Amino acid sequence: PLTSILAYSDYLTTREEITPDEQKNYFANARLNRDKIYDETRAVAMEALSMTDSDEDIKESALNQLSKLEETLLNQNSVENILMAKGFTDCVCTLSDTAATVIVPEINMNDSSLLIIKDAVSNVCTIPFENISVVTV
Repeated sequence: PLTSILAYSDYLTTREEITPDEQKNYFANARLNRDKIYDETRAVAMEALSMTDSDEDIKESALNQLSKLEETLLNQNSVENILMAKGFTDCVCTLSDTAATVIVPEINMNDSSLLIIKDAVSNVCTIPFENISVVTV
């Protein structure tokens, strides 16, 4: 189901010390893993839509799931693009219906970074500040 896929951020972890190459790979791998999960979800929903003998409720659910997935992807990309435009060297954003996790390089953090990140998320989505987690690597 879509809700379990959108909760992907629950599985992200950080390490105490990370090299610049590991950091670069971390962000690339996080995006690849997130995209793989979304691609698999999209494929299942598209299969349900293409089956001529599928119940109309199943097709409607699949269509709703695709719509929600596309909205989530658009919002995540928007948050990531805003943060990159604001000077973050890299970031990964994962969203659910009620929460967001944004992962950024620790080197990019300063006194105003937390507010900038939370503001970017809340401007794109309707997620309150208290439900936005920031993780540094």
